[in-house]
Amino acid sequence: MGVREWRAERIRTRAMYTGAYLRERRRRVAGWLLVAIGVAMATVHVLTHLGDWQLLSSPGRQDLVIGYPTALAIAFVGMLLITTRARSR
Repeated sequence: MGVREWRAERIRTRAMYTGAYLRERRRRVAGWLLVAIGVAMATVHVLTHLGDWQLLSSPGRQDLVIGYPTALAIAFVGMLLITTRARSR
């Protein structure tokens, strides 16, 4: 057994958290990040209405094509990551 294998085994046996817990934690952090991005997207969308920022020819098209679907999709995926349980191995 080489030094790297010995060190990896030593770290695994001394780990404070299980692998399943760490995977669950990473998944939840990713979920909350996506929710935050969705909220930020919705905020930018509201600011677009308050200001004069336009990407498409009309604000209505911009709402339908970019704003609402993107914010909804990002927040939805984030909520899925938060609420689902990881499979135990």
